[in-house]
Amino acid sequence: MAGDNLIFQVEDHMITKIEYTNATTRYIGRTTPGTATSAASWQIRKQTLDLSGRTTDIQFASGTHAFDKIWDNRAAYIYS
Repeated sequence: MAGDNLIFQVEDHMITKIEYTNATTRYIGRTTPGTATSAASWQIRKQTLDLSGRTTDIQFASGTHAFDKIWDNRAAYIYS
C-alpha cells in the first residue's frame, strides 16, 4: 500500500484526499474544492488499521477537528 496514489473524492461539497503510507496507516484530509495542499485549511485524520484492514483508531491532527491544518505537513503533526 505504501506509495499508492492519493485517492480524491468529492462529498458534501468537500474534497477528500486519502494517502496510504503503509498497510496500517492512512491519512484522510478534507477541505473545500480548490484549496491548495499548502493552505492551512484542511481537517486531517490519521486512521490506524489492523493487518486485515479494519479500522482500530482514528485520531485528528493536533487533537482537533478544525479545518486549520496543512495537508503537505500531515506526517509531521501529532495525532490524538
